[in-house]
Amino acid sequence: MKKQSCRLWDPSEYSYEMAFGFIPNIVPYIHDDDEERPAVIIAPGGGYAVVSPTEGEVVADRFYEKGYQAFVLTYTVDPLMNAPLVRNTHYGEALHGGAPLVHTLYDNQPPESQPLENQPLRDISRAVRYVRRNAAQFHVDPDKLAICGFSAAGHLCCSLGEFYEAVSDPDSEYSSFSNRPDAIILSYPVISSGEFAHQDSFRNLLGRDVYDGSTAHSELLETWSLEKHVTDKMPPCFIWQTATDELVPCENSFLLAEALKKAGVPYALHIFSHGTHGMSVANKAWACSELGELYCADQLVSIAKATDEGKLVLTDAARLEFAQNLEGNLHPHNDREADEEVAEWPECADKWLAYVFSL
Repeated sequence: MKKQSCRLWDPSEYSYEMAFGFIPNIVPYIHDDDEERPAVIIAPGGGYAVVSPTEGEVVADRFYEKGYQAFVLTYTVDPLMNAPLVRNTHYGEALHGGAPLVHTLYDNQPPESQPLENQPLRDISRAVRYVRRNAAQFHVDPDKLAICGFSAAGHLCCSLGEFYEAVSDPDSEYSSFSNRPDAIILSYPVISSGEFAHQDSFRNLLGRDVYDGSTAHSELLETWSLEKHVTDKMPPCFIWQTATDELVPCENSFLLAEALKKAGVPYALHIFSHGTHGMSVANKAWACSELGELYCADQLVSIAKATDEGKLVLTDAARLEFAQNLEGNLHPHNDREADEEVAEWPECADKWLAYVFSL
């Protein structure tokens, strides 16, 4: 297996106040032969606050075993809920709820010419273009590329499926490649910002006061409530969830499936009978926290270093909460139980991809 971290942005292209040297990256899991294969880009979840290692390498391993070239994306998150990941498009003004997300490449352009100012969305858009641009090196069929998102990263992947045409790329070498995925796998996805929302995901994405009831915030929540923006241009979707998910209600999946049906978009929907939120691949390796490399926590490590060096000053309460968050991601608990029923979802997804890709 060939595996090496690949930085997605040049430092001159990327700026986020809670990065402290972190740059979004992608780690490929490539077969040693030269056979051209379909690809799956995996985006772990974490409420837009972390990128969870529990949905990283263990998921890549499952798709690698099934013959795919697999990639794990570590995208930008907002661990302290103080620097929203979507900013106002009015000349770089701060969005409510914290410091602005500043990206100087677009600050002097009028709002109508700017791309969607959602940094995680820009990250996954660049990741798709990156894999297609380097398809020969990675032995990837560029016309058979799927993205797979978990929880809040399901929202991220679904956002790319809906808004890919609005997400431009500042580098002409990448912008010539399509950022539209050929298929999307959504694992217990955050979809709706309304009644069935996982509200903390939207607070990290949009600002901590986004649910305060103001008209402006309502419009922003409407924009990112994805069941309301499905068109017939959406790629085919595979959706799975457990019926007893306690954090992201199944209604998120139901609302999206209904919208896909109305738009005439091919989809599959699997609801497993039981299981908590965050079941990942639900196998023994996941249950025992045999997760491989924990590079998904790179941004958290950078923030911890900045705090230790005095570059970031936190209250005692915030420091404690962040330390617990970091510890939980670097040393995930291993008291979970594997579930044979839920562990079948990669088999189902593989068969579905074979149908969609005509393998």
